[in-house]
Amino acid sequence: MTEALTGPEDYKLLNTNNIKFITFNYDRLLENFLAVSMQNSFSHFRNEVLEKVKQMSIEHVYGKLGLLPWQADPSNESNIFNYGNDCTYYQIEKFIKNLKLIQDRGSLENVHIKEWIKNARRIFFLGFGYADENLKVLNIPEILNPNQEIYGTAFGMSKKEISKIKAKFTNLEHDTSYILDTDCLTLLREYL
Repeated sequence: MTEALTGPEDYKLLNTNNIKFITFNYDRLLENFLAVSMQNSFSHFRNEVLEKVKQMSIEHVYGKLGLLPWQADPSNESNIFNYGNDCTYYQIEKFIKNLKLIQDRGSLENVHIKEWIKNARRIFFLGFGYADENLKVLNIPEILNPNQEIYGTAFGMSKKEISKIKAKFTNLEHDTSYILDTDCLTLLREYL
């Protein structure tokens, strides 16, 4: 994702790699990490880098706590929640409205997320538990096609557990799934 970002103004290339992120987490760890690390790498272009990170395709399947300060429209600061701050009861009441539970999965509108998956050439499951409920929300395996390559972490899982996970991708005509007992960084280094 950052291999080509070696020059002082290469932050401009940040969104040219067509990577999309789908997360089941409510937190904004991914957005915060990308913003902080890119700002540190391109410290003379902090505001421009934040705009590039803001344009990245990141979706939270079950919602998120709120917007980070740099994500919010300055005219509407009511949904801002700083990363790493403690919550007051008032804030919890306010931000809980942004969240959905697994029981709400029938009402989730994830049409564009499903399109992302359907049109992807390669799919990476990182730190994912492969719970049937979460796969169903994304309409997996139904929307997968035999031309897609599936990579996933199964850190600490047995061969039998990994076989069960691979079996969840049943509509693939040939085995293009690589579910491995490895961590996220190792998987990405090897296959991205």
